[in-house]
This record gives sequence, structure tokens and C-alpha cells, in this order.
Amino acid sequence: RPPLMDWDLFSRILEVLPPSVETITFGSVGEPLLNPLTPKMIHAIHASGRRACLYTNGVLLKGEKAEAIAAAPLSVLNISIEPDARTAREYRGINFDEIMENIREFRKIRNPMTRIQLSVVLHRDSHDKISQLKDSCEGIVDGIKCSPMMKFDVTHIRDICSEVWRGNLNIFTNGDVSPCCFDLYGDLRIGNIREMSLEDMLRGQAFTNLMRQFIDGNLPQRCLHCQEVPISPVWKRVPRRCVGHSAQTLESHQEKEVSPT
Repeated sequence: RPPLMDWDLFSRILEVLPPSVETITFGSVGEPLLNPLTPKMIHAIHASGRRACLYTNGVLLKGEKAEAIAAAPLSVLNISIEPDARTAREYRGINFDEIMENIREFRKIRNPMTRIQLSVVLHRDSHDKISQLKDSCEGIVDGIKCSPMMKFDVTHIRDICSEVWRGNLNIFTNGDVSPCCFDLYGDLRIGNIREMSLEDMLRGQAFTNLMRQFIDGNLPQRCLHCQEVPISPVWKRVPRRCVGHSAQTLESHQEKEVSPT
């Protein structure tokens, strides 16, 4: 995949998005502030009547880049960060104090509509430092979002994941589309936005087959070692009409899932 998304692909995305898409987020893979087109893209998203959100590690949030983002109609700026200097250095290889200084300076010039939020991954060295981070960021950020660290060393025999049902779609820099934000390599690709619309993809065979795999408990290889998969109550939330499975088949799956052993 190319390292950065070009303007032609981005324009194509805006052109084919259905009205139901309310938010476009820059993130998932890579650093959005490396792309000089990001501020222009944010303006285009806002002009289309949608919210723009952005994830960054904060290293480049300074100088002209910070000024360009501050001048853009960005809804949420998420800074992915560790709670203190040691964890920032060991887990991300960045200088915590420099990032915090970047945030302080950005706050002075930000667009009034932009919410500044820290995004923290919880792990054994960070979970007990969140209160400390909250106190140190008082008056600097508008909120702190905590997420569990992903693990890919578990094995599932039969289970299901809510990710393919919740409505988020990842579009990579080459136009490939995946329904999972943890699918870093595009293994769950359901199509390419240059070749077809999102609506056609969601009605297409690739996405239908993927959902059937989850319902049947026949997980794709990419999902076998992801901790997001085992969400037992999701059986009851599966939208039956989406996959062409009979109600009887799904009831059978549900019964197997909730019956006492």
C-alpha cells in the first residue's frame, strides 16, 4: 500500500459515501500528520456535512502542522499517549514532556469546535497511572479515553465478534476496505473503493460470506488469535436479515451458546 492517501482516492471516498456515514476518522494505521493533505481533507469532510476526527501520537503537532490543524474544522483530536515519561519512552519511544508541551501550545490556537482528547491504552504499566495523568492534564485536555491493549496470542475454537456488525469501515491508502479496525494488513478485505461503492460492498458476496463465517463459528484465520472475538452475548444481537441465514439456524446457534453445560 502507498504510505499516504492521495487526493483522488479521498475525493472518490467522499463521492461514494452514503448519507448514513456521519464521521470520518484519520487513524488506525500510520500517522495522519505526515500527510500534507490532511488539513485540506478535514475541510472537505466538514463541507460535506460530516464530522472529522483524527488520531496522532502528537510528535508532529507543532509549528505549521499544528497551525493548519488548528485552523481546520476538526471535531475531535485524539492524542495517543502513555500516562508518564517512562511508559511513553518504553512503549512508544517518544518524549512525554514534549508531547504535553505540543498539546498545551495547540490548545492556545485550536478551533473552538475541536475537542482535545487523550487516548490511552491500558496495560500492566499504565492502568494504575490514569488518575495521575488526569490530574496532570487538568485544564489542558477535554477528556481521556482508555482502551484495553489488544492481544493476539489467544485461540478460539468457536465464537463471534461484534466488529463486523457495528458499522465501522476502514479504508486503506490503496482503497481497500475492511470492516475491522484491527485488520492492519487487510486480510478481511471486502472490496476496493476505487472499483465499487460502499453500499455495493456491504451487499456483496465478500462481506456476506464473512458474516456467515462468524455466524457459523468458522472464524477467518486473521481472527483466530484476536482477543476481541469472544463476546458471548453477541449471538443475541446478530441482525438475522443481514446474512440470509434462516431464523431456525440462528436460533440453533443461540441455543448452543446460552445452554448450560
